[in-house]
Amino acid sequence: MVKLLRQTYRFFIHSDRGNIILIIGVALAILLSWCCFLDNLYKISDDTLTYFYAGKVFANGEIDYLRTPIYPLICITFEYLFDSAVLEALSILNIIVFLVSIIYLYRTISLFTQRRTIKFITTVLYAWNIPGMVMCLNITPDSPSISFVIIFGYLITRMI
Repeated sequence: MVKLLRQTYRFFIHSDRGNIILIIGVALAILLSWCCFLDNLYKISDDTLTYFYAGKVFANGEIDYLRTPIYPLICITFEYLFDSAVLEALSILNIIVFLVSIIYLYRTISLFTQRRTIKFITTVLYAWNIPGMVMCLNITPDSPSISFVIIFGYLITRMI
């Protein structure tokens, strides 16, 4: 039993894969506890309904000059797919994109340093940031935009 605990400790503390799993696990636990505090999986802002309206405008082949088409089209697609659970589905999408961006931030930092402590602390500052996590639960494109910037940054630095 002690040997298993030592191996588990070494995996989570002394390996990149273990660090990523630990960071994502704690981030997911914080997100889920925050959802319990909110009593639901999402937060609606004043801007949320405008994305659904813009999605309907784009779906009709017209131009909405206030919005870019990507997130409104995702909203309208999710509305057709998930009907009454559309807000929960969009929130889950935001959370998944956020969790994937944690992996890519860790990998981006790994391109610049091999010190596991620096990689871990820098990724934790991003992943366990409460305002950033709350932004994931807000049905707006802000959280996926930041997450995709991190993923895009990884792809750019990987090509250099």
